[in-house]
Amino acid sequence: MKSVFYLVIFSFFSCFYFVNCQFQPIPSTYDGYTKSGNANAKILWEAYFDLECPDSAQSWTTVKKVLTTYNENQLRLIVHLFPLPYHFYAYTTARASVVINQINPSVFWKWIDVIFDNQAQFFNSATQNQTYNEVLDQLADLVESELAINKTTFLNGMHDSSTDSAARLSWKFGAGRSVFGTPIFAVNGVLTQADQTWTTQRWIALFDSLLI
Repeated sequence: MKSVFYLVIFSFFSCFYFVNCQFQPIPSTYDGYTKSGNANAKILWEAYFDLECPDSAQSWTTVKKVLTTYNENQLRLIVHLFPLPYHFYAYTTARASVVINQINPSVFWKWIDVIFDNQAQFFNSATQNQTYNEVLDQLADLVESELAINKTTFLNGMHDSSTDSAARLSWKFGAGRSVFGTPIFAVNGVLTQADQTWTTQRWIALFDSLLI
C-alpha cells in the first residue's frame, strides 16, 4: 500500500513539473527586433534567423530588397534570432546581438549585415581548433572594428548573465511557436512554407495579394 501511495505522489508531482515546464516566461515586451514598419501596418512579417546559417544569410538579402517596395503602413518586419544547436557559435552571435543592441541600438542592423557577411569565420569547421575564449575574442575584434564598440565593453556584456537570459528567452519564443529551423517566416502570425529559395518577386506577389 505504501508503495502505491508513493507512486501516486510521484506521478502527481511529475505531472505538475511537466505541465509547468511547458510555459515559457512572459517577456516584458514582444520578442524580436523591428527593422521597419509601424505597429498598425497591415502586414506583420516575422523572420526567424540563425546568424550562423547560410540560408538565413541568403534570405536576409532578399528580405531587404522586399522592404524597399512597401511603406511603413503596409509592412512591418520583426526579426527573431533562433540559434540552431548544431551551429556551435550561433548562440554566441545571438547573445552578441543582445549586447550590441543594449550598448548602441543605432548600429544593430549594421551588425546583422556584418555578421552575415562574416559568418564563415565562426562556422564549425573554422573554429574546430579554437577555444571558446579565442572565438569570443575574435568576435569582439570584429565588433570593435566594424561597429566602433569598445572591445572591453562588449566582452563585459557577453559575461553579463542578463544577456544570456535575454538570448535564451528569445530562443524559447521561437520554440514555443514551433520554429524548428532557419530561415522560417510568419505572415500575420501564421507560419509559412517560405524559405531561402523565395525570390523578391514571390514575396511581393504574396504581400500584394494581402494588400488588395
